[in-house]
Amino acid sequence: MTVGDPTAPRVPKIYEYFTPGGRMAYLVMEYIDAESASAWSTPRQVTEALQWLRDLPAPRDAVVGTVGGGYARHRIFKDDSAPMPFSSMGALQRYMNTVCSCYCTFPITSH
Repeated sequence: MTVGDPTAPRVPKIYEYFTPGGRMAYLVMEYIDAESASAWSTPRQVTEALQWLRDLPAPRDAVVGTVGGGYARHRIFKDDSAPMPFSSMGALQRYMNTVCSCYCTFPITSH
């Protein structure tokens, strides 16, 4: 989505993604020297890049879960795996608010 968009931040080109044995995922991408990149990145540029990325629409077929399918995995879930699939971030937020209502005194809000 950054190709041809002059307002887009510089994002490394992805060359390969693979999961040998289905356990650990690897991403091979363009090398960007952090020292030279930080020389041209002001706090304002970083903020604008993050805002640009945040404003990207999710792909139509995007789901909350693992790459290649399956339930979301995170240590906040029992046994590190969500108990059900979530169709959207809103569905995940509603689930977390329900769970937190049992244990927390504050709701989880979206940004």
